[in-house]
Amino acid sequence: MPGDTDDTTMIPMGTMAPGDVKPTTQVVLDGIGPNTKLAFTVEPPGGSQQPTSEPFATIPLI
Repeated sequence: MPGDTDDTTMIPMGTMAPGDVKPTTQVVLDGIGPNTKLAFTVEPPGGSQQPTSEPFATIPLI
């Protein structure tokens, strides 16, 4: 799950495997700082240093 530092730079916020969201899909993210949105991508197992695909969902943080 990447967070953003501005409209062009994404930083990784962590990865979630299917077992991380069972039996619920609720997750608490600590330390997101001044990020303005969350973007969700599909990454290879173990994650990556930067997103390797386009976000399939983006949520603004207001």
